[in-house]
Order: sequence, then structure tokens, then C-alpha cells
Amino acid sequence: MKMKLGLLLFLGALLAACTSNTVTIPDNHYSDDYTGVPERASILLLPVSPTRDEYRSGVTPVTRLLVDDLKTRHSVETVAVPLFNKAWLEAIESVGGIYSASSGAFDRGRYQQAVKQLVKALNPEGEHDIVIFPTLVERQAESTGKYAKWDGVRRANITDGLDDARFSRWHGSVGAVSLQLNSFDGQGTWLSTSYGGLVLPHYYSIEDKIPRTHQKDDMFADEKALDEGIRLAVVPFLGPVVKGQ
Repeated sequence: MKMKLGLLLFLGALLAACTSNTVTIPDNHYSDDYTGVPERASILLLPVSPTRDEYRSGVTPVTRLLVDDLKTRHSVETVAVPLFNKAWLEAIESVGGIYSASSGAFDRGRYQQAVKQLVKALNPEGEHDIVIFPTLVERQAESTGKYAKWDGVRRANITDGLDDARFSRWHGSVGAVSLQLNSFDGQGTWLSTSYGGLVLPHYYSIEDKIPRTHQKDDMFADEKALDEGIRLAVVPFLGPVVKGQ
């Protein structure tokens, strides 16, 4: 299990709709010729990769809700984790590794080759038009005390025994979790990257006059929040694509 999770964490680290809570998402971006997912497209969905071990509990609910969302528009096939791990390791080996043997620096060119090899192995007949790498990533939210905003959502900061005046201690940037969707065509060429805010992984307290941050035990329990964030990541990926935003 540790090796499987490590591979997913590794890949996720590398790939790095309007409601009353919707805010601007500046980081969605697309290849120059990408206009959106074709009608009746077939999608190959790779396993959700958590970039931090503590996000592992979000893999199952996010996967289920993401598949449900995508299936409302397109046919979707998922890839089992063992098959993915085997294919990814073989792809890395086929390009001679994705780090420089001399300097240890990440080699983006060989990484892109490895992704194409991975897609070729998992989509050998080209039957799937789109391949999606979904990742649970750490992002920065802008906190104004009671609320934090990032990647299209506004969520309430959860506190333990704090009055309104003490909320001011959490003005500024706080950690947040988003769903990142990296999409590629059936040959492994990058098409788009989009984000949707999911959850705030921490709650706050003041103990003995000292502000403290705590990790939530149930950070992925709110399916309504997960569903909203997934939709925000999926909609700009599907198109029609509006670039330059």
C-alpha cells in the first residue's frame, strides 16, 4: 500500500458555474489549440493522486463524485491502481528516468515523454479521446477571518471557541485543498489544467492565548462541498473554453 500511494503522490506532485460563493479562478490554462472536450467523447480517468498523505481519505469520495459528474456528459473508463502503477513505472524506465543522473534536476522533456508512453500503454488503440490525471493538491486560500476563498469557492473557517474578534488572527493566506484536472489527448499531448476548491483541511483554536492550527479528522466528509469543487474543475475543462481568464 505504501508503494502504491507513493507512486500516486509522486505523479500528483509533478502534474502540478456560478453560485453565490463563486470567485475568480485565475490558474486554469489550456493549450493553444484546445477548445473543449468533443461531444460524445470517451474519457479515460486515471486514479486520483493525493499530493499529501493526509489527503488519502479524499481519494474514494472524490473519485466516485468525479466519475458521476463526467458520466452525465461522456463515457468514462477508470484505471485500476495496480495497472496504473505498473504502466507508470515502465514509462519512466523507458525514457531513462525523469531526473538528471548528474544533477538530480527534474527533466521536463523526459517527463513529457514518459506521460506519452503511459498514455500509449493505457490507451493502445486510441479508443479514448481524453485522458485525465486528477490530483488532490494543496493550494493557498485568501482568508478574511471567517471565510477563505480560493479556486472558485468560499468556505467558512472552522474554529473552536473563538469569538469574532479573534478571527482576525487568520487574515491572509491559509492552506486549502483543490481538485486539479490535467487533461491530455489520446496520444498524451497536454490539453488543459483546471482547478476546483474542495475543502479547508484545518480548524483553529486559541489555547493559553496561543493560536493553534489543527488538522481535521473528517476533512472530506462534506459531499456537497466536494461536489461543488469537482463541478468547478470539470466545467472549464469540458468547454467551451474561455482563455485568458
